[in-house]
Amino acid sequence: MKQTYLSGNSLDLKLWRLQRSSAIVVMVLVAIHLILQFIVFNSDAITFLEVSDRIKSGFILAIDVVLLISVSIHGYLGFRSILLDYINSSRLACFITYTILVAIASTILYGLVALRAFI
Repeated sequence: MKQTYLSGNSLDLKLWRLQRSSAIVVMVLVAIHLILQFIVFNSDAITFLEVSDRIKSGFILAIDVVLLISVSIHGYLGFRSILLDYINSSRLACFITYTILVAIASTILYGLVALRAFI
């Protein structure tokens, strides 16, 4: 059996649970997004002005922000899990974990700045 090189603290378990929880949030929000896009708004050709008008309502903006955060968390923590399957050093595992956390924060910040263009 392969030895696991996790830090041994509760951070690993918290990140594992966060990755699984974010999957549920992503599934719910993607379903809401698709229902809004194709049933409620019935848009075939999407324009910048339409998207901007929708995002200016607080509800759509809130959905997009939470979707951005949950997708970033889920994707990066999933990538972290894959990388940790092949790591033979707890020091490298720790480096990867903190690098992933910085990448999550950076992606969310960049996404929020990009969403601001629509407001």
